[in-house]
Amino acid sequence: DLSPEEYQSVKEIRFTAAREVGRLIDVHRSLWGSDRIPAASMHTCSMAENTLLEDLDNPASRKAFIDLCVVSKAAARLWPLGKAMLRALQVAAKELAVTLPSETDALFSDIESNWSPRETKDISSKYPNFAIYLKSKNSNEAELDTFLEKWDALQIDDSGP
Repeated sequence: DLSPEEYQSVKEIRFTAAREVGRLIDVHRSLWGSDRIPAASMHTCSMAENTLLEDLDNPASRKAFIDLCVVSKAAARLWPLGKAMLRALQVAAKELAVTLPSETDALFSDIESNWSPRETKDISSKYPNFAIYLKSKNSNEAELDTFLEKWDALQIDDSGP
């Protein structure tokens, strides 16, 4: 129930925060390189990238998005979760009919062609929320309550090897 002015203000705060994440990741990248990004930072990068999908017409947002994607591609080479996050971003862009910046074409070119149903299954066993997202035709199906419902139904055997 936000007024149009309040909604616009909140939207701009989101974009500003996402661009700031891009700036901070760029500082990290310039000091230590893309291959030394902590795995824990990848969730923040992914959230910022997804936010910036809505603001790619803004040059500052576009630059931040490209910088974040470069780091995400490095993470995709290092960890299965990094690859899944980049694939999820690509799927989200397609579902939203967003044209990604041409500067990111090379980063995404092999993700789709090299993504297999087996990888979705492998990610599912390690990171169930990404598998739910990637399997859904409609991102609304990947709601947190659905994820938690499935998570609660898991039977974990901790009796050891």
